[in-house]
Amino acid sequence: QILVLITAGRSKDNVGRGAEAVRQAGIVPIAIGAKSADTSEMQQITSDPDSVLILRDFKELSTVRQQLLSKVGAVFVIEELIPPIEVVPEEVDRKDIVFLIDGSAAIGNVNFIHIREFITRLIDKLDIGRNGVQVGLAQYSDGVKTECYLNSYSTKSQLVNHLKGLKVKGGRMVNTGAALNYVLGNHFTKDAGSRREEGVPQILVLLTGSKSRDNIKSPADDLKQAAIKTFGVGAKYADTAQLMEIASDPSLVFKVKEFSSLPEIDSQLLTPLSTIVMVPIVPTVPSTTTVAPTIAPTVAVPTVVPEEVD
Repeated sequence: QILVLITAGRSKDNVGRGAEAVRQAGIVPIAIGAKSADTSEMQQITSDPDSVLILRDFKELSTVRQQLLSKVGAVFVIEELIPPIEVVPEEVDRKDIVFLIDGSAAIGNVNFIHIREFITRLIDKLDIGRNGVQVGLAQYSDGVKTECYLNSYSTKSQLVNHLKGLKVKGGRMVNTGAALNYVLGNHFTKDAGSRREEGVPQILVLLTGSKSRDNIKSPADDLKQAAIKTFGVGAKYADTAQLMEIASDPSLVFKVKEFSSLPEIDSQLLTPLSTIVMVPIVPTVPSTTTVAPTIAPTVAVPTVVPEEVD
């Protein structure tokens, strides 16, 4: 691992701790400075004067290209026998996904069928299971109704059968803010099957055809603070500005004119839904023989301790 620092000024903060962290991580630093760059500071960063290249101006960069390539090419690692370590494998397909569905009277039975079919198509593409993707469902209008929790069903067929029997909730008012608060407090919890403590991504997919009558900013902020990745899917009278406020990122907002057009965004939504991965479990590694990178005789040796990778 090699870091090439290119700078034209003196740092406003202390570089010592950062430089030490870089070396402890097994990264070989090389510094190129011009104009007001501080030579002693760059030497502190590299811990080796020969790894510092000084220029009067960046126009001279081409003159040190060969020197830089030589230094980069001269870095190699002396391999030593290291006792095998046990590694916890990264499970990239584990996700907890809650679908929050607008079930107000304005949606109606026909549109609700389109929503059910949309969710069914997404589920069909996911690896459903206790050690894979878990799915929860909730419907809302003026109030919220839990249809199933993340740990209610462990197979794809169970989920699909439950979806087939889903009926529109009804209700004239649409309180999306209250519904967001509800799923945060009742679905993204350990008792409801959330595996957040295990580093599993927490995902909320909102499907609505209405403008919320209550405040959505505060609950949306709470979801972001809880690291829940929120998608906003809207049709008919859904408010785009509200969807943008609720979604974790503008790229996670999807709008269609009618719910019958939902098939048009299947793949668009499935791509980010499938590529969100969990934070890998970092194993505790027993102490091992240190592997020390060195430099060929033509270049001075930076003192480096390599990172113990899993």
